[in-house]
Amino acid sequence: MKLNRPFTIISALVILIILISATGCDDFAEPSPSADSATETPTPETQATMDAALTQTVVAEEEFQGAVDEAVEAAVAEAVEATMSAMSAVDEDAYGDMSEEEMADEIDKAVSNAEDASEQASTAADDAASDGTLTQEEMDEIEALISDLAYALALAEDLMYLYDDIYGELATETLYLLLEMEDDLDELAAFATDMVELLIMAEEALDGGLAVAEEVVAQFEQVAAQVDTAGLIEARDAWLDARQTEAENRAEMITNMAPSEIAGTRREALLDAFTYVDAARAALADGKLTLPELQNVGQLGANAQAGFAQFSGPLLQNRSAEISGISSMLALGQLPQAVNGVNQLEGLLGNRP
Repeated sequence: MKLNRPFTIISALVILIILISATGCDDFAEPSPSADSATETPTPETQATMDAALTQTVVAEEEFQGAVDEAVEAAVAEAVEATMSAMSAVDEDAYGDMSEEEMADEIDKAVSNAEDASEQASTAADDAASDGTLTQEEMDEIEALISDLAYALALAEDLMYLYDDIYGELATETLYLLLEMEDDLDELAAFATDMVELLIMAEEALDGGLAVAEEVVAQFEQVAAQVDTAGLIEARDAWLDARQTEAENRAEMITNMAPSEIAGTRREALLDAFTYVDAARAALADGKLTLPELQNVGQLGANAQAGFAQFSGPLLQNRSAEISGISSMLALGQLPQAVNGVNQLEGLLGNRP
């Protein structure tokens, strides 16, 4: 089971945040009629001149407004692209070198930050609307908190998808819990999107020199009251506990594997060890690991260890312990460490027979 990654509500939220700054850009005051406008009926010649002048003025205004609209659209598009790029907060090269446990810890931190940011934004919105009015300063504070929330949500989402990409086919029994957590994050993103839409409405009123409508202020309170992180906290804790248990069970399975074949000679035992090395390296070549790959490598490791046990000597006994260590690393999702272990084991085995 893989997580689906469409154009998410978080992406829409980022765009809405940017659009706040664009509100009011196309507000132009219409000129009031001149106090000394002529009251006499113009002659046909004069009327024709006036009509031509008016037509030119309208065309000029439309061209100017079109240019302004194009400039605003271009600025918004550029800001959206820059912000979306900046909000791709996950450096896959850096995070991709993490073990499963380390990445789970990063997801835990990101989700906790999203919880905190949503609660702070909710409290700020409720406090701001409590007196029935909204000021520019209060809206600026809410907007900043919503931006923090959008970043936290984007980071959590990116980490979850990266985890799924690398460890999703290994941690098959607990991936469904990530889906549940993703649903809870989408609820917080929906809250943030609603809040941004209200901010845009409030900004338009203030830009026009008007007070924010009472019904808009009331909606701030209503949306703020909808924030509930209890489900997200429960889903996160359930996933963390289940993931840890699943990893430990995989390690126990690998440790207790019985050999399916046992080498009859020392040369065959060494060949089995190299077969283990090759299989482990092939499984890790794409930077991921599936459960069938783990089981295959674990079985080959058990066979190699059984062959080593047939022939005494410190060299083979030490290599047997190293195979155990590598297999455990694989089972626990410690892929970067396992890569190093495989390379080291191959060097210690010496020349292939």
